[in-house]
Amino acid sequence: MSLFFGNNIFMNLLSTFNARDEPKSEFWARLLVLGIVVTMTRAWALTNLFEVLLVCITFYDPSLRKKVLSSFNDVRVFAVFLFWLWIAFSMSWSGAPIMERLDEFWSWRKLILVPICFTLFERDADKRLLMVVIVAVCSMYMVATWLGYFNLVELYRVPKHYLENHATQGVLFGACSLFCVLLALQNPNWKSTCLFVLLVAGFIANILLISTGRSGYLFLVVISGFSAFFWAKSQFKARVLSLLAGFGAVCIILATLFINETTRREINTAFTDIETAYTSKQLTSLGIRIVMWSNSLVLIENKPLLGSGAGGYKYDYGALVADQDGWRSKVIDDPHQQYLHIAAEHGLIGLLFFILAFSSWLFSKIPGTQIFYVAGIAVLLGTAANGFANGHFSAFVEGRFFWISVAAFLAGTKSYFPSLKIYSKPEK
Repeated sequence: MSLFFGNNIFMNLLSTFNARDEPKSEFWARLLVLGIVVTMTRAWALTNLFEVLLVCITFYDPSLRKKVLSSFNDVRVFAVFLFWLWIAFSMSWSGAPIMERLDEFWSWRKLILVPICFTLFERDADKRLLMVVIVAVCSMYMVATWLGYFNLVELYRVPKHYLENHATQGVLFGACSLFCVLLALQNPNWKSTCLFVLLVAGFIANILLISTGRSGYLFLVVISGFSAFFWAKSQFKARVLSLLAGFGAVCIILATLFINETTRREINTAFTDIETAYTSKQLTSLGIRIVMWSNSLVLIENKPLLGSGAGGYKYDYGALVADQDGWRSKVIDDPHQQYLHIAAEHGLIGLLFFILAFSSWLFSKIPGTQIFYVAGIAVLLGTAANGFANGHFSAFVEGRFFWISVAAFLAGTKSYFPSLKIYSKPEK
């Protein structure tokens, strides 16, 4: 496995570095993005350092800077920064301390990666390199979790939380299972196909037997359904067959989840937690979510258009639950529901900007090389579905994985939206 990934990474880096018409700054910037992908799962300080260096290179090199600024003419990129600007604007009416307002704004700095990745990863070779690096990193975690699961090595965390937590692990392993399938389709030789089949089996079995995060289950259902739908559509050109293929893939994954004892237990526990959310004396994962979501709806009703302002969510939430007893009075700053969180903190206007920021990528035209388009849209749809029970768009690991993957895999594609005239390259 290491030889395969090593050769692929080396050859792709070599082809990138030898691009004669490309400034070396773009090579180093691309290398820093790959460094962020490698370090974001464990070495957060290095991730922050790489991001600072990436921004410095982007602004220092005139050619790269102009290309990145030109990317804002694309509605998809502009919409992302429009949402970030609204977060900055929402600091003005927040009742939180100034440092907490700034912290909320700065926590979305991962959005800086969108125009940079959209600029750097236009070529298929670069997209493939990114995909291989993601799979290689997650493969190491996957192998380690299996070794820990069978007590062959001692891990410093339980296997289901080895890659950050069970939700993160399930989401990234689900994405990598799709990436392996797509890479196998592009490299149709028996050696690589056998390797990718083994990796897919390892990732999916890990989700079913080790990673107990229900986010991983939902993510796998969504990306499987979309991938099957898209494949059937490209093969048969018939919408009915495409819908049947997508529906069939969803049914197969759901049946597997309910047949498997581990996943069935987790799903049944979720239903029990929901039913007892207002009667249980013990705090449960889904129970507290139901309470938090209900309270968030009240906060939205109180301040519908503008919300509490950046960093102000937990203060309004704390005032709302002050008269509650037990775990239901717990003050939180994240309701684990991305859309309610944004609506409560940044208002319905902010939610509108946020939906535009990620959904505009769905209006990307299908390019000649379709595997990267499938990867980008699948990650988008899976993360959007998980947004109803988690905050993956804004999380440190999943957030970077999402914005980097979508921007990079859909880089070079055309949008159905007309181009904006925000930045024009100055004439020489």
